[in-house]
Amino acid sequence: MKSLLFLEDTSKIAQVFEIDELKLKEFIVGVSYMDSEAREYVYNVLSKPLNDLTLIEKRQKLVKDFCENQIPFDKMYRAFKNFLQLRREVTEKRRRFGNLTRERGVYLFNLKIDRVKCEIDYFTKIYESLNEIEKLFTFSITSPDLQEFIDNIRNINGYMRTFINNIGRDLMDSITEEFNPDVFVEVNHIYDITGAEICGMNKQKLSGFKAADSSAGEMIGLGIDRMYKKLYNINNHLTTVFMDVSKELQFYNFAIEYYRCFTSFNVECTFPEFVDGPISARRLHDPLLASNLIRRSIDAQIEVIQITSNNISELSSAIITGDNNNGKSTFQRSIVLSNLLAQCGLHVPGLSVKFNVNDSFVLCFAGWDKEDSFGRFENEVIKTAEAFKYAGPKSLIVFNEIFQSTSYDEATEALDSILKALICEKCTFLCVTHLLKLTDIFKEYDEVAHIGVTPDHIATVL
Repeated sequence: MKSLLFLEDTSKIAQVFEIDELKLKEFIVGVSYMDSEAREYVYNVLSKPLNDLTLIEKRQKLVKDFCENQIPFDKMYRAFKNFLQLRREVTEKRRRFGNLTRERGVYLFNLKIDRVKCEIDYFTKIYESLNEIEKLFTFSITSPDLQEFIDNIRNINGYMRTFINNIGRDLMDSITEEFNPDVFVEVNHIYDITGAEICGMNKQKLSGFKAADSSAGEMIGLGIDRMYKKLYNINNHLTTVFMDVSKELQFYNFAIEYYRCFTSFNVECTFPEFVDGPISARRLHDPLLASNLIRRSIDAQIEVIQITSNNISELSSAIITGDNNNGKSTFQRSIVLSNLLAQCGLHVPGLSVKFNVNDSFVLCFAGWDKEDSFGRFENEVIKTAEAFKYAGPKSLIVFNEIFQSTSYDEATEALDSILKALICEKCTFLCVTHLLKLTDIFKEYDEVAHIGVTPDHIATVL
């Protein structure tokens, strides 16, 4: 099954520098009530935006199809989540058995039997889960892409069920040499033990075991160990295949909840058009701010307050100014986070959106922690210099009030040099700053717009 998430060719994944500055984890929590494991997985996916337009469009198509088929998806998602839970349960049980090599005698033998029974129980539950999944493929799907996705799952499921049927039958019949080694045959005439009993299929207690006969005991122990290892490997193989699908469905589940969260509060969402050149959008929102306001409204059971949006027209690079708490960072994040989500194949909160496909997102924010003996200014210089290794003609470079800890003139000179170097490299940048002198310096640069943000959080080209 070809996955759109597990890409082996890392050259098709955009680079991101200091992604935490976008507060991505806070955004995920604001959109969906997921467990920590699922949140971490979605975070890792969103931290790796695609820069292959074909893959972006394929993932957009699947997200769209899943959003339009939410009921069958929810049933499939719940069924596959069972594999994640099964793996957690058996991992805990395996841990309880501990290290068996230090035990001796009958206690060790009984512990080994219990361990094999645990794997048999796990094996049986996997089989039951596959039967439940098989029942899900009765719904009608009109989308060819989604149907292909479902057909792939059906094929894997059918193959695994056939495999389990064969292995399970051999186990219970005790005819497979790997599961019933020759040592079982040799000891059967000494002890009243069958291969099925050792597998745990027969609930009767083992009878006739004599600890004094060490040679026979060792042969039985050897057979049990072989059986356990084989079952252990088979179970892990079976769950690994379906856990990959389960994890992938976590992303699409997040995509559905994200879309449902926004549209239920009348925040328009759309898939952007990707262009080369200036970007534009109508009624573009900051996804982080919008999700936080919506979540507060849901928790407080009140109507959501008005969420400010902005219109962008033919924007390339920009210097963004305004007083504190006017919404400079919000405007900047509405572009950067939305563009990142778009390259992950998700909707963006806006209308008629046109974005670039970026090879890298480089975020240089004020307030980086001090490192070693460096001061804040020196540390920001080092970090900014490090960020330049990601910069290129298809990069989006983001500055947010850096160099505040030094003098006005020195900060202006430093940022002036950096921005001019980026222009020479044909990089796109969005620079939030209080250094108003920069707007005069770049007044003659047609590719750099001056955006002023007013107290009502509206951004305007000045």
